[in-house]
Amino acid sequence: MALITWCKLFPWLLDLEGGRFFFNAVKEGDSVLYACNDENESHLWVMAMYRATGQAHKPTPPVTPAAKNSTISKIQGG
Repeated sequence: MALITWCKLFPWLLDLEGGRFFFNAVKEGDSVLYACNDENESHLWVMAMYRATGQAHKPTPPVTPAAKNSTISKIQGG
């Protein structure tokens, strides 16, 4: 079973092309890093992978000051 988690925004992630929102999947020691430009799309991918793997705990996005103004936060009433 794979473990799906959100990635904190580390400075070295900003140097990568192709995304602003990062999450990864880990299975048997192998890790794959995913990135999306759109926050909503990254949320959809994480939740789809979470459901597909049957993981016991639901991944939660990292809390950042910028996240308070995010679309997801607004939808959730934040």
